[in-house]
Amino acid sequence: MAYTEKKYLKRDIYQEITDKIIEEMEKGNLPWQKGWDEKMGATILCRPINPISGFPYTKGNAVYLASIGREIDGGKDPRFCSFKAAEKKGWSVRKGAHGFGITQGFKATKDRFGMPLPPEDWHWTSRISVVFHASQLCVREKILDTAGNQLKDEKGNPMVVEKDIPAFVQAIGYTHAEQMDIAEHMLIRSGAAIHNDAANEAYYLPKTDEIHLPPKTAFPALANYYAIALHELGHWTGHASRMNRELCGGFGSPSYAKEELRAEMASVYLSMDIGIPFDPSNHAAYTQSWLKILKNDKMEFHRAAADAVKIAAYIQDLVKDKVNVQLLVNEDQKPTMHVKIFQAPAKDCPWTFRSFNELPKNPDFSYYQAVYDGELETASLERLYEKFNATDRPNGQSMRSLSVSDIIQVNDQTYYVDNFGFQKIEIHAQEADRCIFTIASDSKVTEFTEAKSEKTRKEKYTSVAPKKVCKTKQTKQKAFSR
Repeated sequence: MAYTEKKYLKRDIYQEITDKIIEEMEKGNLPWQKGWDEKMGATILCRPINPISGFPYTKGNAVYLASIGREIDGGKDPRFCSFKAAEKKGWSVRKGAHGFGITQGFKATKDRFGMPLPPEDWHWTSRISVVFHASQLCVREKILDTAGNQLKDEKGNPMVVEKDIPAFVQAIGYTHAEQMDIAEHMLIRSGAAIHNDAANEAYYLPKTDEIHLPPKTAFPALANYYAIALHELGHWTGHASRMNRELCGGFGSPSYAKEELRAEMASVYLSMDIGIPFDPSNHAAYTQSWLKILKNDKMEFHRAAADAVKIAAYIQDLVKDKVNVQLLVNEDQKPTMHVKIFQAPAKDCPWTFRSFNELPKNPDFSYYQAVYDGELETASLERLYEKFNATDRPNGQSMRSLSVSDIIQVNDQTYYVDNFGFQKIEIHAQEADRCIFTIASDSKVTEFTEAKSEKTRKEKYTSVAPKKVCKTKQTKQKAFSR
């Protein structure tokens, strides 16, 4: 059958995805770029989403599926989901449709024989999933005769007609003014040393940890300035005092090309999520270097995508009070979510109503009690917050209104309600039946899990890289420029 995942098990999905990216680059295309608009410049393909869970695809899957979507319908409909997920919605895969293999990370709590693992042996790994574009999905309706009986074909099979699934309607995102305001605050709150003293170039200099840009007035539009500035801010995150990436090597070297690819893709993710302007003007200068490193190592694209997600998250975290935590790009297409809410009694828990920054080290999740567990239609955490603060909120007789320090689980994602927005967290089992929770990107999570994780987890999911040793002398470091 077209939708089976068995035929993908022996295929090298990492190589297939990398080959697709290489194919697009060799055609002169950026896999993530939709087109060029005279007013806005480059436009980025909408981030692919799962219409059933409501969550967007991320890392290399986002870029790969966006490229597939561009080929199918010009990137107009970003929805992709598996056969099993489509079934939950009452949808079917069209006859003859062929899916696209992607890799998805998950936490393994059982061994390969299905037996439960002890908590200390839980680890992150990946599996192959097959997804289909929205245009490959349909709603099958029976064909009935005048008496209301289903007709059958000459072979005795029930006759059905395939109808399109409901059309995708693009949600209204941030206004142009909001995008510029977010971009400006990203630069200000970073604390980066930014000098508008360059004549006709922009670059980040690792030696002095400074960003040099032309004045804003030198750009044809403010959006162009922020596109360049945020690309350089992506390089700035790689400093040893921040995300600690390898920032040495001259133009044309493998290390230089790898860093440029990461900064480029981080800009793509910022554009997908917020609409932050994107500038591809110099990508031609790096294409050949990118092609070389991708052809030499099938995993490089996937590592670059994973690093780029972390770079974008680092920058977005600077303005988390200004960025909505979206579960779905379209408010009108609310998926059904499994929602659980946990609250800690004020008399028992010392940090009830406290912000995440005020929590003690390794806060104990055991203080919390589940006060709601059910299925809800929602499109964002903000909507959940509003719903559970309303006078007619679900389970309102036995739970207080949602407030700071409460914990929300939406499907397999967990969030701490903070003073401004939501902090994504992870809950870890420890000895003596004790559970702690920590921010998902916190170095404490890395320290806690690395000692007991498999090599694959360390390579793919560790947020703090080991210290890079630059073999090139500091005085010979090349600026990362646009």
